[in-house]
Amino acid sequence: EKPPAPPPAERSPAYETMKNLAVGNLNLESMLSHWVENGDPREAVCSWIVDNLEYVIDTIPSGYPRNLVNNGWYGSASALLYSAIALGSIAVTVVIVASSVVYHYRRKRIMRNAQVDFMFLVLAGCLLIAIGAVFYALEPTGGTCTAKEWMVMLGYTLSLVPLLVKAQAIN
Repeated sequence: EKPPAPPPAERSPAYETMKNLAVGNLNLESMLSHWVENGDPREAVCSWIVDNLEYVIDTIPSGYPRNLVNNGWYGSASALLYSAIALGSIAVTVVIVASSVVYHYRRKRIMRNAQVDFMFLVLAGCLLIAIGAVFYALEPTGGTCTAKEWMVMLGYTLSLVPLLVKAQAIN
């Protein structure tokens, strides 16, 4: 089973150009004689192309070179981009509110039993993951690419390690 052909806008014009470019015996003889006279095959081919430029241009398929339209780095998915930023911002807000609730009730017996320090580490990890999610929606630059990787990796580390330590302490 053959894979589906790419759309025409994504196809390379090289195959059609080579198929259309037919160099006859007379032209080959001209290139070879030029090569023998000058001793440089590259010069022979290049001079033939300069002499027959109209013929070479006619072999290029219609529609090339392509005119690409720049819609920004996100293309037409701007609604998705803004939704991702909004959801990441909501997640940051939820984590900050949860942290303030934990801080407010930190002296209660149930919170002390849950170990407030571990809860703050998990919430710090969740905060870094949420910030990383916002960075994923921003335009990719050297700084945002590095920041999103660091935020997400540190976030998962900070949120999962306390849980693993607690699970190991219980068992």
